[in-house]
Amino acid sequence: LGVAANNRWNGAFTGSATGLTTTSARVTRVAGLQPNTTAVAPSPTATKSVLTAPAATSVGDILLPGWFTDLQGVVFNDLNGDGIRQVGEPGIPDFGLSERTRGNSVQDQGASLAVTNDAGEYDLSQGYPLGQFLIAEAYNPRFKNTGFTYTTDNDLNPDGSRVQHTVNSAQVDVDFLPVIGLSATLDWGVQAYGTGTDYWSGDGLTPAPKNENGAIVGTVSYDVTRNEFDPAFSAQEDYQPGVSGISMQLWKTHKDGNGDLVTTPSHAVAQYGVGDCLRDDTLRGTNALLAGQACKPFDYYITESWTRPTGCTALDVNGDELAGEMALPDHLSKVATDYSHTDPNQPDCIEAPMNGFQIGGDGTVDGNYALNSLIQPGTIMAAPAGGAALEQVYANSQGNAANSTPLASGDYIVESVNPVDTVNTKVTHDPTNGGYLPAAGAAKHLYRYTDETAVNVMSGDTYVPQDGFAAGAGAGGSGYSVVGNSPKVRRDNNSLGAGTVAKCVGQLQTLPPNTSNNTGLGAVNPDFNAAGGSPYAGKTVPVCDAKVVTVVGGRSMNPNFYIYTDVPIPSKFYGLVNDDLNVQTDRRSIMLGEVAPASNVPVGVYDENGNWKLTAHSDVNGFYEILLPSMDTYNCPLPAGPCANVYRLVGNDPGTLAHRNTDYNPQFRTIATEFQAWTGVVHPVDQAPTHNGITIEGPAAQFGALSLCKLADTNPMLFTIDRPYFDPAADGAHPYVITGTGFGAAGTLRLGSTNVTGANLVAWSPTQITFTVPASLIPGPYQVSITNTASGLATVNGLTFHRLSSTSDTTYLRRTDV
Repeated sequence: LGVAANNRWNGAFTGSATGLTTTSARVTRVAGLQPNTTAVAPSPTATKSVLTAPAATSVGDILLPGWFTDLQGVVFNDLNGDGIRQVGEPGIPDFGLSERTRGNSVQDQGASLAVTNDAGEYDLSQGYPLGQFLIAEAYNPRFKNTGFTYTTDNDLNPDGSRVQHTVNSAQVDVDFLPVIGLSATLDWGVQAYGTGTDYWSGDGLTPAPKNENGAIVGTVSYDVTRNEFDPAFSAQEDYQPGVSGISMQLWKTHKDGNGDLVTTPSHAVAQYGVGDCLRDDTLRGTNALLAGQACKPFDYYITESWTRPTGCTALDVNGDELAGEMALPDHLSKVATDYSHTDPNQPDCIEAPMNGFQIGGDGTVDGNYALNSLIQPGTIMAAPAGGAALEQVYANSQGNAANSTPLASGDYIVESVNPVDTVNTKVTHDPTNGGYLPAAGAAKHLYRYTDETAVNVMSGDTYVPQDGFAAGAGAGGSGYSVVGNSPKVRRDNNSLGAGTVAKCVGQLQTLPPNTSNNTGLGAVNPDFNAAGGSPYAGKTVPVCDAKVVTVVGGRSMNPNFYIYTDVPIPSKFYGLVNDDLNVQTDRRSIMLGEVAPASNVPVGVYDENGNWKLTAHSDVNGFYEILLPSMDTYNCPLPAGPCANVYRLVGNDPGTLAHRNTDYNPQFRTIATEFQAWTGVVHPVDQAPTHNGITIEGPAAQFGALSLCKLADTNPMLFTIDRPYFDPAADGAHPYVITGTGFGAAGTLRLGSTNVTGANLVAWSPTQITFTVPASLIPGPYQVSITNTASGLATVNGLTFHRLSSTSDTTYLRRTDV
């Protein structure tokens, strides 16, 4: 303070130069003297040292770890078709690529779409790195894929360069395992389908074929948003998943003398199979490979289900094989690994960061199909009569010159077979089930085909702007304009991008009129009817379970099929809860070397109003999965159109009074985030709670453990009581229920100093006590106490229980506001 001071034991001093008296916050013991009220402690002394500035020292590069996964590369004209880009093979501009989920929807976090620049280069720099396989897709109907070459950060040569792996394959979908902070390159070789000797269709030397085509490839899509009046013009939205397990059949057509397609008695376009057989009209919509059906299709394919890549060999950051990790399956050495990851004799690749960046797999994605061959009659004659064995013959014959011929240009019928519902087997008269519908009706199927009555963008909640907005005076004051009976419908004949439309050619149906009675559109789709109805009302139209596809040279044809259910399918959350400040060192865990998982953590799910819906629990590796209702609102003021349900996912959730989570850990913070639930989509959820308790650090091991300050399992802990008061005028012999933990098999319940015993102690269990109030209990407040007989421990928390008075008793005032 710049003045001489008399220091005392309590920190008080008097500045002799100014007479200033104040109080210090510090008490100092000096020279071994005990604090007292009379002795004056000597002033402390200090020594002065001269510091020398240290010499400059280089600390090297300070690394900033990345979070996203970076996937980049080039799409190039593969002149020699070897899947490797050589000098002189140019990049292809404006080629679209995407990152998809295994369900065939576009990944909805991070970067998911890219278009190549003038040099054919692309960069998906923000791939979501949750450690779950995603799909890189490079498809353009004008080009065929010849192969791909990839490198990864964690696969290195001795000189530090990346090892190149080339896979010669026509697949357009490749699996990749994104990992936090790692990157990879993926180069795609393509060639244009032959249209002659032009540069883009050949190697520049050998004449290219003139009428080469990419056959028929497409997707059966779950139709979440149905906003086209004409189902032939339906489009697959980014958030729509594919549907697996749908049998796709290829048939030929015939034309009559007028050049019109021949139809059946049900007015569907007739289907002709191998040997030019005419398929029985009543068999449409069934699997023709069943035993007993004589007329067989020219090609057959079951829509794909995603399959996990095989034979992954985990490598560390230096490119060396990992060893000793007990969670990894047995794997080949690095030099013996099949880097296409398609060997069926190898174990499935696990999905975890410790596996490192992996690329490969057979390219199957939910809902995709391909029809590219015409099976030969001799192959059918030598094949089994039907069933799974015949399905395998068709699979082996695709692209096999010994059993089939390539798909030539011309008109074909692609038919999708709607699976029969084996649970709800009632008969239906709904033609949108597909196939042949006799007058008596047919068996119920799992899906409905999108038709002219299926428009749903008028359904769901209505969102009204603020500031006094009033709806217009449309039909019935609904705010919508009535659609005329003969509107101008979009007919640009370009749904395939090739000047043709895959027209619907199933059984004809007569659409209901735009009325609200039992036979009108209002009975089928009241929201659509209220909005003005369909321009096709009352017209006769074909069902879209079959389509005519015109195959032409120079491209592939991609007719998609659209099916839906009245109740939207659920959304799936794939979540990870981790300890954000720790590293996993347990060799049994798939998270070894990464951020440590938070095991057995409760994850509460709440709706937009804060209502509890359910609780999931993370497994030993910190992962959990949840199925939740997705959405049923399609008229939101959003670019996408529909409004997905939004849930609040609470990691390390204490729960609610009615749904306590006994595995809640109070020494971790609670972390909550809102997530969208799109129909049929797998959503990654990443939650990382941090410690808010005392942490014990492991020296030099970069890990820590929470010092758990918790009650013993045999220490009673009170959670709830169903009613915290007794009203003699109304309750009588009301049984009171206390819930909690640690009560033991038997114990003592006290209300203040009164023990609840005998007939008043109705039931006792380790988690619940039921009692009635003793008649001897006088009005007043009582502290509830519970003791576990076996451990002798009592509750450290409690509540006040009130015994109310009668109206004539003023000892303790009767409460009337409880």
